Order: sequence, then structure tokens, then C-alpha cells
Amino acid sequence: MKSGLRFITVLLVLCIGMTNNKAFAQALSGTKTVGTGGDYTTLTAAIADVNTKGVNGSLVLLINNDLTEPGSIEVTSTTLTGGNKLTIKPNTGKQPIITFTACATSGNKGNAGFTISGMATNVGNITIDGSNTQNGVTRDMTFSLNDTTNGRFAIKLNGETDNLVFKNLKVLATGIKPTTSSGSRTYGFNCIASATAAADSLIIANCEIGSSSSAFYYGIYKPDGGTVPYGSALNISGNKIYAQHKGMSIWGSDGVSNINDNQISVIGHPTGAYVQNSINGIYVETWKGTLNVFNNKIISIYGKALNQTALKPMYGLLVYYATGTGVTGQTANVYNNFISDFGYTADATTQASEIDGLALDAVDQNINVYYNSIYINKTNININPASGIRVYDDAGMQVNLKNNIICNNVNHDSSYAIYASPVANNCLKTSDYNDLCVTGASAYVGLYNAVKQKTLNNWQTSAAKDINSINVNPALPFGAAGQFVSPQDLHWVSKPSISFAGTPISGYTKDIDGDVRNTTKPYMGADEGPAFVGVVDGKNSSPVSFNLSQNYPNPFNPTTSIEYSLNQNAFVTISIYNSLGEKVMQFIPGNKIAGRYTQIVNAQNLSSGVYYYELRAGESMQIKKMVLMK
Repeated sequence: MKSGLRFITVLLVLCIGMTNNKAFAQALSGTKTVGTGGDYTTLTAAIADVNTKGVNGSLVLLINNDLTEPGSIEVTSTTLTGGNKLTIKPNTGKQPIITFTACATSGNKGNAGFTISGMATNVGNITIDGSNTQNGVTRDMTFSLNDTTNGRFAIKLNGETDNLVFKNLKVLATGIKPTTSSGSRTYGFNCIASATAAADSLIIANCEIGSSSSAFYYGIYKPDGGTVPYGSALNISGNKIYAQHKGMSIWGSDGVSNINDNQISVIGHPTGAYVQNSINGIYVETWKGTLNVFNNKIISIYGKALNQTALKPMYGLLVYYATGTGVTGQTANVYNNFISDFGYTADATTQASEIDGLALDAVDQNINVYYNSIYINKTNININPASGIRVYDDAGMQVNLKNNIICNNVNHDSSYAIYASPVANNCLKTSDYNDLCVTGASAYVGLYNAVKQKTLNNWQTSAAKDINSINVNPALPFGAAGQFVSPQDLHWVSKPSISFAGTPISGYTKDIDGDVRNTTKPYMGADEGPAFVGVVDGKNSSPVSFNLSQNYPNPFNPTTSIEYSLNQNAFVTISIYNSLGEKVMQFIPGNKIAGRYTQIVNAQNLSSGVYYYELRAGESMQIKKMVLMK
């Protein structure tokens, strides 16, 4: 009897082993082709095989030709973890369009073209690479969503979907469900966390999402954090995004997250009155660790909301953190960004409740804003409060602004270059070497603690900030020498006035194009150019005497530079008088250490004529003449 039992046990073990070996042998690996003459006729069939058999090692699916894929594709194989990887890309030299139609109406893949779901266990290690060459950067493959009844998500990620890469891919809204409410919003990428996990190490790079004629409501949406887990190591870079409402909305990133080198155009909702909260180029919220938002070009923010029932704000870039999260002391670095071309089309009476180039509203967090170029034009904007930068009065928020160009052209009595009000929490810690420019006769340089500051000098006196800042229009006009190229391109045509010289910031050594910045007098704004000639090399070089130099240029209109040197520490005041001896301008006095200095003078509010500038340093005093010619 015992011998018989032993035989049966051995037989069962052998059978189980044979079954496992058979399953393992069926797992897919190597390279397979999809399409005409391929291993699979459709991508749907290929993914079904992956879900059934699993992947062992590396599996590459090469797309041969255009495909039409009805019914929504969903990757669910839990074998895609560890060393097992799936890559989908075009075959060499091919430029396939994969069109998703007749989307499913329920389940994890509901309303989606292509879905990856890791609801209980990670489903990851997947690369969708649209280039038809190895290590290429061309966008040769297109995912096209074409279902006007149920199509809402071109690409949908559910739950734990770690180590996903989407690159070199075109994602088009060929035909999508119209957005009439929150339940019908459409997305190029919709990345949803589950109750237990979110997507870690997600990369979306060099993709083109939407088009100028047909865009998703959201380009990229990733709402992690809060009641669901945070996703870590997020990288969104080099994408070209068209969206109706938000270029991207990113919540709950953890660790070091980078949003960089993207070009974003918000083209407006084509029809209807539905406008969900604010209109944004980039919206970031509730991050942990360090969030870097840099080298992005938000080149148009347009509203197209007809008869909206409640006015909503419009932001180029909004950095937000709600109160009560319990998370404090996180850092966002916002630098080298172009933010420009705001406007409304269609019904001008239903414009935004407010318009801000950059809005900072992050309770208990630290935000560094350096080297950004922000330009708010006035296309159909004439009744709205508008600010180049708005600093909300949030408890615990600390904001540092340096070397930014902020130009607001809206002519309205609630139009500002910078808005910081109220100031009970003293959120604006530092602000200097900025161009705070307004051009409208009714506009104000700033709003500080509920008091409107008409001129830069008013702002400097009230806020005790921006001592070395200027108020100079960088686009007078666009395309001219020393000015911005266009409303959509905030590069310099050629070297601008020396008044745009900023100050070095440790760790920020390159501009929006990767050009190295000058180590002593870098440019304000995102674009660096040729070195300024005649710039003083550092405040702390050792001058041999007290000296006031002749201003340059002279005559001038409307800005000029005054250089002076101190051979000892002193209390310094600089004043400007007209030909009658009346004081018309004074820069905020203060203690300065021995060294060389440059003071920028903006005489925009003065009339042509002869003026005298006076330098007082302790017991020493010098006066020189200058000429303003308008």
C-alpha cells in the first residue's frame, strides 16, 4: 500500500512539473510582428496572447502597418515585472497609425483606446516607443482615438503600473466624446491610482498629444496623493501638447519629479458652457520631495468658453497645495520657463475671473521662481484682473523671485506685474533683479497688502523688495533688435539693453536652450545671450576710491545704468533731481559693503529733459548730469 502511494505521489509531482514547464515554455519572448504578414494580425490579438501566456524576458512587438482596433485594448499580465519587459514600436521604416474605435463602456478599460491595469499586482515594465529606429527620436507611430460616442481616454493607466515609458508617440483626438460635464472630460493620458498603489517611475517623453485643430480636454492627467498613494519619480519631458482646458494636471508626485522642456498650447473648449475649475497650461498640486518645473514653453493660453455660467480663472502655471494636508517644507523649483500669449475668443463677456501668468498658492511649501519670461498680451482681455505673478498669502509658504521678466500689457485698473496681497504671512521672502513691466495707462506695477503701487519706485518703497529690479518693456516692438521675437517666442532677437542684466544664482547655470549663463551678469528671463559689455565684475571686488560714473547710455530712453564704487562700508542713497532742483526719484537707501554696484534707472514716468543724479555714501557725495530724450 505504501509503495502504491509513493508511486501516485511521484506521478503527481511529475505531472505538475510538466504543466509548469509547459506554461513557462508558452511565455512569450523575442521579437514578433503585428499586422499584414505578421505573427499577429492585430494589436488586440497580440496583447491577448501576452495576457494569456505572459512574458519571459524581453518581448518586442513591431507594428508593420496601419491598424484599426475596436473594443479597447487592456494589458493585464502580471508577468510584466522584474526582468520581464514588453516593448511596442513600429517596424523599421514604418509609420503606422493605430486607430482605436468602439471603446468599451465599462470596466477598467471603459472609454479607453489603450489601457494598462495593475489593480492588485504591478503590471509594468512596458515601453511604447513611436520611433521606427533603434534609439531614435522621431515620432513615427500614432495612437488615434476615434469614437465620438464613448471615446474619452486615448491612453489609460490604472493602479500599480510601474516603470512605464511612453516616448516618440503621437496621440491624437481624431474623434472624441464631446465634453459637457465632469463625466465626459477627455484625456490624452489618464493615469489613475488605485486605493493601494500609483504609477512609479512613469516617463512621458517627446510625445505629441492632440493637435491645433483637435485636442483633448486634458493633455496629461495624473491625480495621485490625498486619499490615494503618491506616485514617485515622475518625468514628463519634451512633449508637444495641445489641450482644450489643461495642458497637464499633476497631483501627488513623490521624490524628485521633473516637468521640463514641454511645449503647451491651450486652445480652448470648442463648444458649450462647461468649464471645469481653472484653465491651465501646467497645474501641479500636493507633491512630496522636490518638484522641478523648468524649460517649458507655455506658448498660448486661450479661452473659448461660450456663455459659461460661472467665471473661472486662467493660469499659465499654477503651483498649489491645499491647507490641512499635514505635509510641510517641500520644494518646487520653477525656472527657465516661457509663459505667454493669453487671450479669449468668442464671447468676451464670459472671460476668466482672473488671469495670472504664474500663480503660487501652496500652503506650507517653499517655491523658488528664477529666470522665467512671462508675457501677458491683451487679446480680447479688457475687463479682467490680470497679474504676471500672483503670490497668495498662504500660511507657511515661502517664495523667492529672482531674474524673472514679467510683462503685463493688459490695460485695466486691476492689472499688475506682481500681486502680493494680503501679506499677513509674509510669503514673498525675496524678490529682486526682476523686470516688473506694465504698459497700460491704467495698470499698476504691483499690489502689495491691498495697496496699489503705480510705479516701480512705489513698489520698492512699500514692499522693500526689488531694489535692483526694472520696469522695461521687452517687446517694443516684437521682432526688433534687443526685443522678444514674438508673443509665442520669448527668445531675444539680439542682445538687449544692459538693464536686463540679472544676478548669478548658485546651481542655475543654463538657460531654456541649455546655453551656459554668464557667471557674473546673467540675463533676466529664460533666454541667455551674448555677454553684456562693460558690466561690473562683481560687487565685492576691491575699489580703490569712492566714485560715481557717468550713466550709460546717455542720452537715454527710458532706462540707463549708473555704476558707482564704495571704498568702505556706508549708508547709501541715490536721488534724481530735475533742472529746478526738485527731487523726482529716490532709490531705497540702505547699508552697503565696500564694492562696485550698478543701479538701473527707469525714467518711464519722467518727461524729456536734463536731470541730475546724486550719490551719498556716509559723508561723501557726488553729482552728475544725464539727459532723457523721448
